[in-house]
Amino acid sequence: MKIYLSFYNSNLPFHEQILKQALLALTFISFYCCVLYGYLLSTSSPAFINAILSTVIFFSLLLYSNKDKEKLAWIETFFRTYTLIALSLNWVFTNGLHGGSGYFFLLLIGFHTIASASRYYLTFIIITLLNLLLLLFFEYNYPQYIEANLSSTAMFWSSSCNLFICFIISSLALVLVKKEYDKEHKSVIEKQNRLIAANNARSRFLANISHEIRTPLNGVMGMASLLEASKPNSEQKEYVQTIKVSSKRLLKIINEILDYSKAEAGKTELRVEAFSLIECIQDAINITRSKALEKGLLLTYSIEKNIPNILSSDGGKIQQVLVNLIGNAIKFTEKGTVHLHVQRTSKTGQKVVLEFSVQDSGIGIPKESLGNLFEAFTQVDDSRTRLQSGTGLGLAISKHFVELMDGIIWVNSIEKQGSTFYFSIELEVLQNQTSITMPNDPIIIDHEIANKTSLDILLVEDDKINRLLAVRILEKMGYKPDTATNGQEAIEVLKKNAYNLVLMDIQMPILDGLEATQIIRKELSYQPTIIAMTANTMLEDKRLCEAAGMDDFLAKPIDVKSLEEMLFKWRKNV
Repeated sequence: MKIYLSFYNSNLPFHEQILKQALLALTFISFYCCVLYGYLLSTSSPAFINAILSTVIFFSLLLYSNKDKEKLAWIETFFRTYTLIALSLNWVFTNGLHGGSGYFFLLLIGFHTIASASRYYLTFIIITLLNLLLLLFFEYNYPQYIEANLSSTAMFWSSSCNLFICFIISSLALVLVKKEYDKEHKSVIEKQNRLIAANNARSRFLANISHEIRTPLNGVMGMASLLEASKPNSEQKEYVQTIKVSSKRLLKIINEILDYSKAEAGKTELRVEAFSLIECIQDAINITRSKALEKGLLLTYSIEKNIPNILSSDGGKIQQVLVNLIGNAIKFTEKGTVHLHVQRTSKTGQKVVLEFSVQDSGIGIPKESLGNLFEAFTQVDDSRTRLQSGTGLGLAISKHFVELMDGIIWVNSIEKQGSTFYFSIELEVLQNQTSITMPNDPIIIDHEIANKTSLDILLVEDDKINRLLAVRILEKMGYKPDTATNGQEAIEVLKKNAYNLVLMDIQMPILDGLEATQIIRKELSYQPTIIAMTANTMLEDKRLCEAAGMDDFLAKPIDVKSLEEMLFKWRKNV
């Protein structure tokens, strides 16, 4: 019996809970009417008979609803229909508008109808209102058919009891809604917490997997660069180029996944600084030119003459967007041209709005695919037999970068005729329009760097291959670096010898690079320049390095030119 009379059962769906409570309430109300009209007030027998019949019917529906849940739709329909009939009969037999017991039915009909899962609840609300208006019309025009046999004392007690029960019904209905709201709110909070935990776990996983992949990849790419610099024969040079191309492709995939992860977490930051527009475009063209040459495509670019060269914005992200768009155009173009064009669309004071467009003569994009083209992990052809590979993140990352710079990105395409990708951003024009020196080929190692900087270097690296690679690169630059395999060993070496510069890995056994740096900053009288040289490349990793007391950050895989620039940058500490 407890399952029939319990007020709230959290295991039931909300619409079933509402139906059960309405049936339970009407059963007690009908029984209350039996006692009120049949015993306390001793009114006419029709009111008493209607109350008894309603009690039996509502209680039967309540029992049946718990036994056969497949018949709930039929039970709801019958419940609504009979409730209107019981309301009408109760109205006629118990003093109509002044009797007050019909208010119970109206409250429960309205509450159940609005809260139920039925698509036709508005229709039934209208039917109920029409029924009520018909009863009022009937009572006003034919009052002789309304039984009004209650004395003034009986009317007072009847109205008082009815008012009290209406209050109880309304309160219980609100309690039921509040319990359901609390249940849903708790469920939402739990889901939100699980989502946050899952995102944090994913971020940690991506950071760890990035480190684990970059560590061996650093050895592969570094050794390939050293081998290429050792003047191999033509066959060996072909093998080296294959290793380098494959390594760069893998690194690009890793970077795309990390960029998207940071974008999704809202942790992407703009690095606003002066940059050369021409160099930015030429770098993007140079990065993608080899692929265009492999396919025999003509890769060109043009810049309108009225555009200033030295601008202020995140040039690195603009270049990455260009590389993504040009790379996509080359990937999906088998013959013809890929052209990058830059034009000025407006200028206000020191602000200029530039529109970049990358046009190709490739396969084009179907109309049905244009809508979700900039969504993550979306590819026009995602079948197993697709001709082109990729993560499907390039355009999503590009869109995020452009919008981060308050710009817009869009595409026009005709299938089998080609596509044009556009993005428009506002940049600040700087007064100094001098050109910036183009970087040299990163493969060429300057063998005189050691003589130009005279740095004493301690390399702290636990991975044997990466340690060997870094030592070889530094030796080719003219240095004679000392090495340590963990943070504790590095501290002991630094206590015995004074070094100008320490290249410090982060993840190491016994004592990691962050803890070792903190100890060095606190305990050593002579303070070297400490540069993090690590495969942990997330933004949080850079901040941790800064907080630990490191002076700079160098990401793996090691780029020879970046290492050269870092050594020149910190030569002032000699």
